Amino acid sequence: GLLLLTTQDVTELAATQTRLRAVIDSLLDPHVQFEPVRDDAGTIINFEFADANLAAREATDQHEKLNGMRLLTLFPGVSKELLGWLVNVVETGEPLILDDYVYELETMGGAQRYYDLRLVKMNGGLTHSFRDVTDRHQQQAKELERLAELEHFHRLPVGRALKMLELEKDPAHPQNTNEHSLNENHTPQK
Repeated sequence: GLLLLTTQDVTELAATQTRLRAVIDSLLDPHVQFEPVRDDAGTIINFEFADANLAAREATDQHEKLNGMRLLTLFPGVSKELLGWLVNVVETGEPLILDDYVYELETMGGAQRYYDLRLVKMNGGLTHSFRDVTDRHQQQAKELERLAELEHFHRLPVGRALKMLELEKDPAHPQNTNEHSLNENHTPQK
């Protein structure tokens, strides 16, 4: 028999993986990789955390044990709609860009938070980045409230001025019916 041996230098591959890990861990935004969990029929029913950067582990309060956890176990409030979008990314390869997604975060006592989500298919699973934009929404709400107050204060003097003009034009108004008013010939009446 013939024995064929091949060797492959994996030094460059290992160096690339090390660089990629450093880039992902240096991201300020949380980034996770999900692998689909399928039932006996092959339908995706959940996702498992396969990898997570430091920001993702901190955002989920799972500093060391996030990998291997299931999405719906950690976040049971994930809607069927969102789960469907994740499944769609895996099955179609179409990326998902979703801004201002509202989620009641279980790890924060059900506090309502807003997120910008980015999901892209990667191999058989998907990669997912997210950003908490709740502060942006709170700032926008404050600005809208200030605008409403300004509009209200603007309307008050304008409304008064319009009412004064109406009253000045009203012949029955006391200001327009005094005994010193002018007659049609612009001469004082007695």
